[in-house]
Amino acid sequence: MQIRQLVMFQNTMRYGTVSEAAKVMNISQPSASRLIADLEQSVGFALFIRAKGRLHPSPEGVKFFQEVEKTFGALTNLEQYAEKLKTERSEGLRIAVTPALSTIFAPNIVKLFRQSYPEARITMVAHSPDIIFNILQTDGVDLAFTNKIAKLPNISEEILVDANFICVMPKDHHLSHKNIITPDDLQGQDYIELAEEGSHVWPSHRELFKKYNIRTRNLYSTQRSPSAYGMVDAGLGIGIFEPFSYELWASRNVVAKPFLPKLTYSYAAYFPNDRIRSELARAFVNIAMQYIKDTPLPFADTFAQYDV
Repeated sequence: MQIRQLVMFQNTMRYGTVSEAAKVMNISQPSASRLIADLEQSVGFALFIRAKGRLHPSPEGVKFFQEVEKTFGALTNLEQYAEKLKTERSEGLRIAVTPALSTIFAPNIVKLFRQSYPEARITMVAHSPDIIFNILQTDGVDLAFTNKIAKLPNISEEILVDANFICVMPKDHHLSHKNIITPDDLQGQDYIELAEEGSHVWPSHRELFKKYNIRTRNLYSTQRSPSAYGMVDAGLGIGIFEPFSYELWASRNVVAKPFLPKLTYSYAAYFPNDRIRSELARAFVNIAMQYIKDTPLPFADTFAQYDV
């Protein structure tokens, strides 16, 4: 039993004659008749009763046609489902990232991702961690890269990197000659504070300032890393910021130094648990993981020498 035989049988039943079915399939009538005869031989019973030069469906042929229709209907459903999956794939990925990861990290992942998936569409939005976790839970994005926070229901986490924050200052700052910045160096400095935002409160910064009794002039604060770097570039003060954006500012009026003891924050990839991770989402995270391995964060070698 062959698909072509079944299609011929189906068309013959639909159009009433072998000649009409042959026209639909663009074959000769003898070839069409041979397909019907071969199918009858295969199934072991007559599909048509031949009377006065015309074909009439046999009772068995009618029942068999009903099953053929069901089978081809199922195949049509499969084709439609495959097309749906193809469309979903072509729609690509919806990704949310924290602002710190939106300028260098995420665009570089997209660049690497494009090598394997040149036609995939990427939609990227930058939000605070609280907003990111909200849209993860409301089907707003496929995955997210952001600061690690407490576990949330229906969201899976894969740690990308433990990032050591760096001390950032104007290039002409009097501390710029030092190889390493310590808590004592911060005393009395014009300091750009990372402001709290929702549930995100920068706990390691708080603990550091409390432990070492650091007193700074906190004239400026911002919850956004790009704004913090921009304030340093404008000569407004120094700060301890995420390292991902430093490359973007190093050619301007900004220089960074390792800060000890380490101020470390984890960054992770997050997925909604109520959806199967697509091939594109899995591939994107794998590329991000490899990028982290191949592209060390600033002063990685220096930080590696200290276990504090």
